[in-house]
Amino acid sequence: MQDFKGAIFEWTKDLCQKDSDQDGRTNGEELGDPDCTWKKGGTPSAAASGHPGICEPLSDPKCATVNKDIKCASETGKWCLFGHCV
Repeated sequence: MQDFKGAIFEWTKDLCQKDSDQDGRTNGEELGDPDCTWKKGGTPSAAASGHPGICEPLSDPKCATVNKDIKCASETGKWCLFGHCV
C-alpha cells in the first residue's frame, strides 16, 4: 500500500516493475501485467498470480518477516506469524 500511495494511487511503470512485497516477483507480474502495459479501463494481459502487498508463499521464512504486521483476512483480529495466523 505504501508504494501505491507513493505513486499517488496511479499504476505507473515504476510501480509495476517494483517488488513491493519482496517475494521476488514484480507488482506487475503478480497483478497480471508483466509487461507493464495495462491502462485504466483495460484488461490485464495475464491472470493475477499473487498480491503485491503480501509476500508469498506465506511459508517462506523471509516472508514471515515481511508479513509480520499483516492481519489474516480470514481470521479477523489475528496476525500472521511465520506464515501462519496466530
